[in-house]
Amino acid sequence: AGNLISECQRAHVDLANLCAKIGSTEEAFRALQSAREFCGDANSHGELQVSTVRISQATFRWMQINTFAQRAISAMTTRHQQSDGTDVWIEGSVIQIQANFGDAKWQDAIKELNKLDIGEVAASEVFEVGNTTAKDFAIYATLSALMALGRKEVREKYINNFGYSKFFEAMPECLELLKRFYDSNYSDMLVLLDNVLSFCVLDPVIGPHVSQIKGRVIDNIVVIYATPYMAVSLERMAKDLHIQSADTLESIVVKLITSKRISARIDVVSGYLYKHKVDPRDATLKNIEKMYKSFDSQVDLVKAHIMFLEEESLRPTGSKA
Repeated sequence: AGNLISECQRAHVDLANLCAKIGSTEEAFRALQSAREFCGDANSHGELQVSTVRISQATFRWMQINTFAQRAISAMTTRHQQSDGTDVWIEGSVIQIQANFGDAKWQDAIKELNKLDIGEVAASEVFEVGNTTAKDFAIYATLSALMALGRKEVREKYINNFGYSKFFEAMPECLELLKRFYDSNYSDMLVLLDNVLSFCVLDPVIGPHVSQIKGRVIDNIVVIYATPYMAVSLERMAKDLHIQSADTLESIVVKLITSKRISARIDVVSGYLYKHKVDPRDATLKNIEKMYKSFDSQVDLVKAHIMFLEEESLRPTGSKA
Protein backbone atom coordinates (compact mmCIF):
# COMPACT_ATOMS: atom_id res chain seq x y z
CA ALA A 1 0.00 0.00 0.00
CA GLY A 2 2.86 2.35 0.85
CA ASN A 3 4.51 1.80 -2.53
CA LEU A 4 1.21 2.36 -4.33
CA ILE A 5 0.72 5.68 -2.52
CA SER A 6 4.26 6.78 -3.40
CA GLU A 7 3.73 5.85 -7.05
CA CYS A 8 0.47 7.82 -7.13
CA GLN A 9 2.23 10.88 -5.75
CA ARG A 10 5.08 10.48 -8.25
CA ALA A 11 2.58 10.16 -11.12
CA HIS A 12 0.91 13.45 -10.13
CA VAL A 13 4.29 15.19 -9.83
CA ASP A 14 5.34 13.88 -13.28
CA LEU A 15 2.05 15.18 -14.68
CA ALA A 16 2.70 18.56 -13.07
CA ASN A 17 6.19 18.73 -14.59
CA LEU A 18 4.79 17.84 -18.01
CA CYS A 19 2.13 20.55 -17.74
CA ALA A 20 4.77 23.08 -16.71
CA LYS A 21 6.95 22.17 -19.73
CA ILE A 22 4.10 22.82 -22.17
CA GLY A 23 3.31 26.14 -20.47
CA SER A 24 0.18 25.12 -18.57
CA THR A 25 1.18 26.38 -15.12
CA GLU A 26 -2.35 26.31 -13.72
CA GLU A 27 -2.78 22.64 -14.64
CA ALA A 28 0.62 21.92 -13.10
CA PHE A 29 -0.43 23.42 -9.77
CA ARG A 30 -3.71 21.47 -9.88
CA ALA A 31 -1.77 18.24 -10.32
CA LEU A 32 0.47 19.13 -7.38
CA GLN A 33 -2.56 19.95 -5.25
CA SER A 34 -4.00 16.51 -6.04
CA ALA A 35 -0.65 14.93 -5.12
CA ARG A 36 -1.02 16.20 -1.54
CA GLU A 37 -3.57 13.46 -0.86
CA PHE A 38 -0.81 10.87 -1.30
CA CYS A 39 1.77 12.40 1.07
CA GLY A 40 2.28 9.66 3.62
CA ASP A 41 4.96 11.30 5.74
CA ALA A 42 6.91 14.51 6.32
CA ASN A 43 9.60 13.61 3.80
CA SER A 44 7.16 13.03 0.95
CA HIS A 45 5.46 16.31 1.86
CA GLY A 46 8.85 18.07 1.70
CA GLU A 47 9.56 16.56 -1.73
CA LEU A 48 6.18 17.76 -2.96
CA GLN A 49 6.98 21.29 -1.74
CA VAL A 50 10.26 21.21 -3.69
CA SER A 51 8.37 20.20 -6.85
CA THR A 52 6.01 23.13 -6.22
CA VAL A 53 8.96 25.49 -5.81
CA ARG A 54 10.60 24.34 -9.06
CA ILE A 55 7.44 25.02 -11.04
CA SER A 56 6.84 28.30 -9.17
CA GLN A 57 10.29 29.57 -10.22
CA ALA A 58 8.87 30.06 -13.71
CA THR A 59 6.30 32.53 -12.32
CA PHE A 60 8.93 34.84 -10.75
CA ARG A 61 6.67 35.42 -7.72
CA TRP A 62 9.57 35.56 -5.32
CA MET A 63 7.69 35.98 -2.04
CA GLN A 64 5.55 32.94 -2.85
CA ILE A 65 8.60 30.95 -3.96
CA ASN A 66 10.43 31.83 -0.72
CA THR A 67 7.43 30.65 1.30
CA PHE A 68 7.29 27.32 -0.57
CA ALA A 69 11.03 26.81 -0.03
CA GLN A 70 10.68 27.48 3.71
CA ARG A 71 7.82 24.98 3.89
CA ALA A 72 9.91 22.37 2.10
CA ILE A 73 12.74 22.75 4.62
CA SER A 74 10.47 22.86 7.70
CA ALA A 75 8.54 19.77 6.51
CA MET A 76 11.65 17.59 6.71
CA THR A 77 12.07 15.85 10.05
CA THR A 78 15.58 14.73 8.99
CA ARG A 79 17.99 15.52 6.15
CA HIS A 80 16.56 13.65 3.22
CA GLN A 81 17.55 12.93 -0.38
CA GLN A 82 14.90 12.94 -3.06
CA SER A 83 14.55 10.30 -5.74
CA ASP A 84 16.56 12.52 -8.14
CA GLY A 85 19.49 12.61 -5.70
CA THR A 86 19.02 16.17 -4.45
CA ASP A 87 18.92 17.21 -0.81
CA VAL A 88 15.69 19.01 0.07
CA TRP A 89 17.37 21.23 2.67
CA ILE A 90 20.17 22.32 0.31
CA GLU A 91 17.86 22.92 -2.65
CA GLY A 92 15.37 24.79 -0.46
CA SER A 93 18.15 27.03 0.88
CA VAL A 94 19.55 27.74 -2.60
CA ILE A 95 16.08 28.64 -3.86
CA GLN A 96 15.57 30.95 -0.86
CA ILE A 97 18.78 32.79 -1.78
CA GLN A 98 17.55 33.16 -5.36
CA ALA A 99 14.10 34.32 -4.19
CA ASN A 100 15.63 36.89 -1.83
CA PHE A 101 17.70 38.27 -4.72
CA GLY A 102 14.59 38.39 -6.88
CA ASP A 103 12.77 40.24 -4.10
CA ALA A 104 15.75 42.60 -3.46
CA LYS A 105 16.17 41.29 0.11
CA TRP A 106 19.95 41.32 0.10
CA GLN A 107 20.49 40.88 3.84
CA ASP A 108 18.23 37.81 3.91
CA ALA A 109 20.15 36.33 0.97
CA ILE A 110 23.45 36.90 2.79
CA LYS A 111 22.10 35.26 5.97
CA GLU A 112 21.04 32.17 3.99
CA LEU A 113 24.46 32.01 2.32
CA ASN A 114 26.20 32.13 5.70
CA LYS A 115 24.16 29.14 6.90
CA LEU A 116 25.34 26.89 4.08
CA ASP A 117 28.24 24.46 4.04
CA ILE A 118 29.55 25.44 0.59
CA GLY A 119 31.47 22.18 0.16
CA GLU A 120 28.28 20.25 0.80
CA VAL A 121 26.35 22.44 -1.64
CA ALA A 122 29.00 21.97 -4.35
CA ALA A 123 28.88 18.18 -3.92
CA SER A 124 25.09 18.04 -4.24
CA GLU A 125 23.08 17.42 -7.42
CA VAL A 126 20.98 20.56 -6.95
CA PHE A 127 22.43 22.49 -9.88
CA GLU A 128 22.15 19.56 -12.28
CA VAL A 129 18.48 18.88 -11.48
CA GLY A 130 16.95 22.14 -10.23
CA ASN A 131 16.27 25.40 -12.04
CA THR A 132 19.17 27.27 -10.39
CA THR A 133 22.54 26.81 -12.11
CA ALA A 134 26.07 26.84 -10.69
CA LYS A 135 26.65 30.09 -12.62
CA ASP A 136 23.58 31.64 -10.93
CA PHE A 137 24.85 30.64 -7.49
CA ALA A 138 28.33 32.05 -8.25
CA ILE A 139 26.78 35.41 -9.17
CA TYR A 140 24.51 35.52 -6.09
CA ALA A 141 27.40 34.68 -3.74
CA THR A 142 29.81 37.15 -5.36
CA LEU A 143 27.38 40.07 -5.41
CA SER A 144 26.42 39.36 -1.78
CA ALA A 145 30.09 39.50 -0.78
CA LEU A 146 30.73 42.74 -2.68
CA MET A 147 27.68 44.40 -1.15
CA ALA A 148 28.30 43.47 2.47
CA LEU A 149 31.76 42.12 3.33
CA GLY A 150 35.20 43.54 3.96
CA ARG A 151 38.38 42.55 2.13
CA LYS A 152 39.56 40.06 4.75
CA GLU A 153 36.20 38.27 4.88
CA VAL A 154 36.10 38.03 1.08
CA ARG A 155 39.51 36.35 1.06
CA GLU A 156 38.70 33.89 3.85
CA LYS A 157 35.10 33.00 2.94
CA TYR A 158 35.31 33.07 -0.86
CA ILE A 159 38.73 33.34 -2.52
CA ASN A 160 40.43 30.76 -0.25
CA ASN A 161 37.32 28.58 0.11
CA PHE A 162 37.81 25.46 -2.02
CA GLY A 163 34.05 24.82 -1.91
CA TYR A 164 33.49 27.73 -4.28
CA SER A 165 35.88 26.39 -6.96
CA LYS A 166 33.03 24.59 -8.78
CA PHE A 167 31.04 27.81 -8.99
CA PHE A 168 34.00 29.99 -10.00
CA GLU A 169 34.78 27.50 -12.78
CA ALA A 170 31.25 28.07 -14.08
CA MET A 171 31.67 31.87 -13.82
CA PRO A 172 35.41 32.81 -13.72
CA GLU A 173 34.57 36.53 -13.77
CA CYS A 174 33.22 36.19 -10.23
CA LEU A 175 36.55 35.04 -8.83
CA GLU A 176 38.34 37.83 -10.71
CA LEU A 177 35.90 40.37 -9.25
CA LEU A 178 36.62 39.16 -5.72
CA LYS A 179 40.38 39.17 -6.29
CA ARG A 180 40.34 42.76 -7.56
CA PHE A 181 38.18 43.73 -4.58
CA TYR A 182 40.61 42.11 -2.15
CA ASP A 183 43.59 43.79 -3.87
CA SER A 184 41.82 47.18 -3.49
CA ASN A 185 41.89 47.49 -7.28
CA TYR A 186 38.46 49.11 -7.14
CA SER A 187 38.65 50.97 -10.45
CA ASP A 188 39.26 47.80 -12.51
CA MET A 189 36.82 45.87 -10.32
CA LEU A 190 33.99 48.29 -11.09
CA VAL A 191 34.72 48.07 -14.82
CA LEU A 192 34.48 44.28 -14.62
CA LEU A 193 31.36 44.58 -12.45
CA ASP A 194 29.70 46.60 -15.20
CA ASN A 195 30.49 43.80 -17.67
CA VAL A 196 29.04 41.14 -15.36
CA LEU A 197 25.92 43.18 -14.61
CA SER A 198 25.38 43.85 -18.32
CA PHE A 199 25.24 40.06 -18.66
CA CYS A 200 22.64 40.01 -15.86
CA VAL A 201 20.34 42.69 -17.29
CA LEU A 202 18.15 40.10 -19.02
CA ASP A 203 18.19 37.77 -16.02
CA PRO A 204 14.69 37.64 -14.47
CA VAL A 205 16.14 37.45 -10.94
CA ILE A 206 18.87 40.12 -10.99
CA GLY A 207 17.87 42.14 -14.05
CA PRO A 208 15.31 44.43 -12.37
CA HIS A 209 17.81 45.31 -9.60
CA VAL A 210 21.07 45.84 -11.52
CA SER A 211 21.40 49.57 -10.73
CA GLN A 212 20.47 49.02 -7.07
CA ILE A 213 23.06 46.23 -6.73
CA LYS A 214 25.82 48.37 -8.25
CA GLY A 215 24.87 51.22 -5.90
CA ARG A 216 25.20 48.95 -2.87
CA VAL A 217 28.56 47.63 -4.05
CA ILE A 218 29.83 51.21 -4.48
CA ASP A 219 28.52 52.11 -1.00
CA ASN A 220 30.48 49.23 0.51
CA ILE A 221 33.64 50.17 -1.40
CA VAL A 222 33.39 53.82 -0.30
CA VAL A 223 33.09 52.73 3.35
CA ILE A 224 36.11 50.41 3.06
CA TYR A 225 38.16 53.01 1.17
CA ALA A 226 37.46 55.84 3.63
CA THR A 227 37.89 53.87 6.86
CA PRO A 228 41.73 54.00 7.22
CA TYR A 229 42.04 57.73 6.47
CA MET A 230 41.78 60.63 8.92
CA ALA A 231 41.32 62.91 5.89
CA VAL A 232 40.95 62.13 2.20
CA SER A 233 40.25 64.17 -0.92
CA LEU A 234 36.85 63.48 -2.47
CA GLU A 235 38.29 64.22 -5.91
CA ARG A 236 41.06 61.67 -5.44
CA MET A 237 38.63 59.11 -4.04
CA ALA A 238 36.26 59.58 -7.00
CA LYS A 239 39.17 59.02 -9.41
CA ASP A 240 40.42 55.91 -7.58
CA LEU A 241 36.93 54.41 -7.38
CA HIS A 242 36.06 55.16 -11.00
CA ILE A 243 33.13 57.36 -9.90
CA GLN A 244 31.94 59.98 -12.37
CA SER A 245 32.73 63.09 -10.30
CA ALA A 246 33.48 64.38 -6.81
CA ASP A 247 29.91 65.74 -6.62
CA THR A 248 28.49 62.28 -7.31
CA LEU A 249 30.76 60.83 -4.64
CA GLU A 250 29.77 63.57 -2.20
CA SER A 251 26.09 62.58 -2.47
CA ILE A 252 27.05 58.95 -1.79
CA VAL A 253 29.15 59.95 1.24
CA VAL A 254 26.34 62.15 2.62
CA LYS A 255 23.99 59.16 2.43
CA LEU A 256 26.51 56.93 4.23
CA ILE A 257 27.10 59.55 6.95
CA THR A 258 23.34 59.91 7.44
CA SER A 259 22.95 56.14 7.77
CA LYS A 260 25.93 56.14 10.20
CA ARG A 261 28.04 53.79 8.06
CA ILE A 262 30.75 56.47 7.98
CA SER A 263 31.62 58.62 10.98
CA ALA A 264 32.99 61.72 9.27
CA ARG A 265 32.21 65.20 7.99
CA ILE A 266 32.67 66.84 4.60
CA ASP A 267 34.59 70.12 4.32
CA VAL A 268 32.90 71.68 1.29
CA VAL A 269 35.56 74.39 0.94
CA SER A 270 38.58 72.06 0.80
CA GLY A 271 36.72 69.13 -0.75
CA TYR A 272 38.01 66.75 1.92
CA LEU A 273 36.34 64.10 4.02
CA TYR A 274 37.48 64.30 7.66
CA LYS A 275 36.98 61.44 10.06
CA HIS A 276 35.36 62.36 13.36
CA LYS A 277 37.85 62.32 16.21
CA VAL A 278 36.57 61.75 19.72
CA ASP A 279 37.98 64.55 21.91
CA PRO A 280 38.83 63.16 25.39
CA ARG A 281 37.45 66.37 26.90
CA ASP A 282 34.10 65.77 25.19
CA ALA A 283 34.03 62.21 26.51
CA THR A 284 34.80 63.43 30.04
CA LEU A 285 32.09 66.09 29.81
CA LYS A 286 29.54 63.48 28.70
CA ASN A 287 30.48 61.24 31.64
CA ILE A 288 30.06 64.16 34.05
CA GLU A 289 26.66 65.00 32.56
CA LYS A 290 25.63 61.36 32.91
CA MET A 291 26.78 61.28 36.55
CA TYR A 292 24.93 64.56 37.27
CA LYS A 293 21.69 63.22 35.77
CA SER A 294 22.01 60.05 37.85
CA PHE A 295 22.70 62.09 41.02
CA ASP A 296 19.79 64.41 40.21
CA SER A 297 17.43 61.44 39.87
CA GLN A 298 18.58 60.02 43.22
CA VAL A 299 18.03 63.43 44.91
CA ASP A 300 14.46 63.54 43.54
CA LEU A 301 13.79 60.07 44.94
CA VAL A 302 15.13 61.07 48.36
CA LYS A 303 12.97 64.25 48.36
CA ALA A 304 9.88 62.23 47.45
CA HIS A 305 10.59 59.77 50.26
CA ILE A 306 11.06 62.60 52.81
CA MET A 307 7.76 64.19 51.75
CA PHE A 308 6.02 60.85 52.17
CA LEU A 309 7.46 60.40 55.67
CA GLU A 310 6.39 63.96 56.65
CA GLU A 311 2.83 63.30 55.49
CA GLU A 312 2.77 60.03 57.42
CA SER A 313 4.00 61.75 60.58
CA LEU A 314 1.23 64.41 60.38
CA ARG A 315 -1.51 61.81 59.88
CA PRO A 316 -3.63 61.26 63.08
CA THR A 317 -2.95 57.99 64.88
CA GLY A 318 -5.43 55.26 63.98
CA SER A 319 -6.63 56.99 60.74
CA LYS A 320 -6.58 55.08 57.51
CA ALA A 321 -5.05 56.27 54.25
